[in-house]
Amino acid sequence: MKKILTVMILMGLLIFSIPSFSASAQKDIVVTGYVPLYKHKYATGGVVTYLPKNAVVNYQAGGKVTFRGKTGYTPLTYYFAPVNSNGWVTAVTKRKVIALVTPGQGGGNYLNVNTVVRIKPGVSQKGYVRTAVFINKKWVWSRWIKPSDVVRVDGFSYGSIAEFHHM
Repeated sequence: MKKILTVMILMGLLIFSIPSFSASAQKDIVVTGYVPLYKHKYATGGVVTYLPKNAVVNYQAGGKVTFRGKTGYTPLTYYFAPVNSNGWVTAVTKRKVIALVTPGQGGGNYLNVNTVVRIKPGVSQKGYVRTAVFINKKWVWSRWIKPSDVVRVDGFSYGSIAEFHHM
C-alpha cells in the first residue's frame, strides 16, 4: 500500500512539474515590415506600434505580441515565422543577391539581402540546405540555398532586428 501511495504522489508531482505549453510564448520573427500592434484584440483601440521587418518578437497565444517593451495584439500572424520549429530554423539572407536553386538543375528565384527564410539544416543536398520562402502571404517549400548565404536567427534575443548592412 505504501508503494502505491508513493508512486501516486510521485506521479502527481511529475504532472504538476511539466510546464503548460498552451500559455507559453514563442520567439517569432516578422517576415514583412510595418505589421500593426493594436491596444486590444480584433484590431481595435488604436495602434500601439508598428513592427519593423525582421523584428524578433515574443508571440503569445491569441495574437498577443511583445516587442521592445510594447505589448499589443495583431490579427496578421501569418506575417510571423517561428524562429525554431519542427527542425526548421529561421534565417536571414546576408548577401545582395542569392539564387534559390534545385541542386543539379540550376537557378530559380532570387532573393535580396535581409529576406527571411526558413531552413532545415538536417536536410542537405550537394552543398545546399532545404529552404522555405515567404511569397504572396504563404510559405513556398522545397527550395534550396547555400548555408553560407544565410545567418540563423535562433540565437538573436527578443527585441532585436536581424538586419545586415553592406558598405
